[in-house]
Amino acid sequence: MSLPLLCALLLAAPWPGNLTAAGGSDQPAFAVEEGDFVVKDFKFRSGESLALLRLHYRTLGKPVRDRKGRIDNAVMLLHGTGGSGAQFLSPQFARELYGPGQPLDIGRFFVILPDGIGHGKSSKPSDGLRAHFPSYDYDDMVAAQHLLLTKGLGVEHLRILPSADPNITLAMSITGIVLLIIGYYVWEFITPYNLRREIHENKNVAVAVVVAAFILGMAIVIAASLILIK
Repeated sequence: MSLPLLCALLLAAPWPGNLTAAGGSDQPAFAVEEGDFVVKDFKFRSGESLALLRLHYRTLGKPVRDRKGRIDNAVMLLHGTGGSGAQFLSPQFARELYGPGQPLDIGRFFVILPDGIGHGKSSKPSDGLRAHFPSYDYDDMVAAQHLLLTKGLGVEHLRILPSADPNITLAMSITGIVLLIIGYYVWEFITPYNLRREIHENKNVAVAVVVAAFILGMAIVIAASLILIK
């Protein structure tokens, strides 16, 4: 993850003016598409099931396909505990991320903002089932998002999978934990094939990748902390 992207996810900076709406409003002027992907008879790890699991999402930009017809410009942003994908539409994120030349320029990227199970407009206990809603954990959230991407949006690979949480590398919140689970179970979404093969075949490479990822994560957190202190 680039430092500009991390800073955009951590800090609120002055609005640059290239995404403001007519009339001087501070609301972003880009088009947002919303939808619901419904999974029938979704099986939870607890053994329970839900006849209809609703997964709400928002998208920015347009998907671009490669020569084989696969979407190759998809990016998914994950919200934090108690949040929703809508938080990434607020000025503090939008003004730094989606404009021309910015980290997630929607002229280049297809940005996906899902609501996790139990959050936002996705299925949650407060919809009516309350205590009878199936018990769910992070694995269920990852499985559902995987279905949303592959079956709902036709995405087989993600270019970037950033987070709204500065503690991502330490897995201190829902976002960090979800990302670790995604990396373990469905990491082909974000890892080049050659690197996956090397890690599977060579333990030294696997250890090196883990150590490098940890060092990089800590460096990013320290850099962000220094920026905040200033």
